[in-house]
Amino acid sequence: MDAHSEAYTRHEMLGTGDNDPDRGALCEHCERRIPRFADLSSDGAARIRDLIKARRPVMAVAELRALTGCPERWAWLWVEHVGQPMRRRGQRAKDSSVPEALLLDVYWAFRCEPYPTREAFVRAVREYLKDIGGETASWRPKQIVLQAGRVGVCYGANDTQETGRTFELTAENQKHFTMGELLHKIHNSVVNELRSEDHCFFEGLDLVDELWKKGVPLYELALGS
Repeated sequence: MDAHSEAYTRHEMLGTGDNDPDRGALCEHCERRIPRFADLSSDGAARIRDLIKARRPVMAVAELRALTGCPERWAWLWVEHVGQPMRRRGQRAKDSSVPEALLLDVYWAFRCEPYPTREAFVRAVREYLKDIGGETASWRPKQIVLQAGRVGVCYGANDTQETGRTFELTAENQKHFTMGELLHKIHNSVVNELRSEDHCFFEGLDLVDELWKKGVPLYELALGS
């Protein structure tokens, strides 16, 4: 294991004082390391994230300190970053046509199996939206959502995994992605890994870097539980 990713034990945090952690994933925005804790289980991390989502940061800090014994300064650092570093956003042209976010109003869960055909996937998403009482009008599979022939997608960095996975998709016409094509290809790329995870619910795509590669934007796959 990389020395920077080693988790902190309760004992070694006793004498840290006001110092920032020197281990953990490096946040490119604030240039501080987000610590990992040996005593923080996946269930404990999920409870803390639920408190953060409910806008109860003080309770989240208290819970994190109780579970790990970390200093209050470190607990606030972890809570403010939701346990993972923020990626530095790439430069954007003034007249950029690359959206800051995609598919925010589409609900889906990365479960089941890969879908061999687009038609089967489109039907599955529509049925899923009906089952959860969602707005089916938001699912417009033929709508063009990204004017790019290729796109990068990253996900997976969290409190137990410093680096995530990044993959690249190519549009069938090499010009643009429709809503249906983009989500279908993402599903087939990640479902085998995510279907048994708590965080397997699609919450949209957030732009990380418009200039990740020449002509290829990079988006982060937002996942919820």
